[in-house]
Amino acid sequence: MATEPKRYRVVLEIDDENISPLEAAKNIQKMIKEDGDYQWYVQDVETNEIFSVDLSEEDEDAVLPVKEHEEFIVNAPLYKDCNGNVLGIGDNVHVPEPNETDLHQNGFVGYISNFKGECVTVRDGDDDFFDIKPERLELF
Repeated sequence: MATEPKRYRVVLEIDDENISPLEAAKNIQKMIKEDGDYQWYVQDVETNEIFSVDLSEEDEDAVLPVKEHEEFIVNAPLYKDCNGNVLGIGDNVHVPEPNETDLHQNGFVGYISNFKGECVTVRDGDDDFFDIKPERLELF
């Protein structure tokens, strides 16, 4: 019996003192490549359960539930399609026929390239971008 994949949000919390966000990210990437045994926080997107994962462990002992977790980055809101499916960057979606506020000319299938406020940015096959309310989209 196959298990259906679930969507998880993964955060690695490492403080880095640096001259810019770019240099901090580059430094952390270098640290991970050199010695990847760090504590990770993994959140089940549907249930919001948070787990601490220690990659130096080899089995299920690596995963522990977290009762209290002080988030240093505020969770982004969940964007859900017309069927309640959680949407993510890179997902293919069906965009419906336009309404009076839309800029696209007809329905199409595209992929999610960004989230902006209350809208999802969808890129079409012509490399045009459209901001659309997530509840109007359908995961493809």
